[in-house]
Amino acid sequence: MHQDRAFSPYDGADAPAVVDLWNRTLGEHYPLREELLRQNLDRNPNFRPTDAVTVRGGGRLLGFGVLGRYRGDDPLCRGWLNRAWLAAVVVEPAVQRQGIGAYIYGRLVAHADGISPSTVVPGGGTHRFFPGAPSDLPAAQPFLESLGFRFGGKVHDVRADLASFRLPAKSQRLVGARALEVRPCSEHEVGNLLNFLACEFGCGWWYHADRFFRAGGAAADWLLLARGGEVLGMARLHHPGQAIIGAPRFWRHGPGAGGLGPIGIAKSWRGLGLGLALLHHTLAGLRDRGVTDAVADWTDLPAFYAKAGFASWKQYAVAVR
Repeated sequence: MHQDRAFSPYDGADAPAVVDLWNRTLGEHYPLREELLRQNLDRNPNFRPTDAVTVRGGGRLLGFGVLGRYRGDDPLCRGWLNRAWLAAVVVEPAVQRQGIGAYIYGRLVAHADGISPSTVVPGGGTHRFFPGAPSDLPAAQPFLESLGFRFGGKVHDVRADLASFRLPAKSQRLVGARALEVRPCSEHEVGNLLNFLACEFGCGWWYHADRFFRAGGAAADWLLLARGGEVLGMARLHHPGQAIIGAPRFWRHGPGAGGLGPIGIAKSWRGLGLGLALLHHTLAGLRDRGVTDAVADWTDLPAFYAKAGFASWKQYAVAVR
């Protein structure tokens, strides 16, 4: 590796150059906004400058990498404390295959206290960019395999056109026949929603919902499937103007761009068709908010979403050590 290349911890002043590098390298498929970069780094309470590294040479930025960590004290998420997520490694195309990406990864892991390579996962985490290796970036998976990662599955982002969507009468009848309702969450129900997520789905969905509300997110951006005051299911709506840029809106910036996720039903109420009914109600809620281009991110159930008109848009290989 050339001696004139300088490796440094990330600084907030690096953000414009990082965005420029990212978009020159990945922007055709994954156009990055500075607001999203700062959300995932500068405003991430888990982030420390040594969690990311920049590489400069010849007076310009040549590379960037970030390793996601969890540094909270929530008992539900204590299992994350000794894990790390390789969120991104980006290298200027003209200097790829010169060992810069591998060096970035090695430096990130070496500066990660309490982390060994065996506990690092590519993609995912508290403030992610990708759930795995994107299939439309053909160099991503071979690079990660060269670091020792192995891949064992696939997840999808699915996408649908909602311009002509109407809530199916069958889904309305199914919900009503069981004396249930789908309605926006109210402010006084946020605690019930968080308890439901913790009990039914564990740390991941609970953490992201708690983060959403701590950032000033509106309760009404969540729909509840409820029986009286009991929460039986939920779905989060994503649309422009929210306090947090959610994953369904990472790579699309238009006024009609939005999506959903997470979405789920209590275990004891599954198998009754309510999941699809809740999905239909969620799409109606998005359409009412002006969303015509909807994405549901990180799912291994593309066939389920296909029942509501979704098709696979992006695919990611999921790695295991």
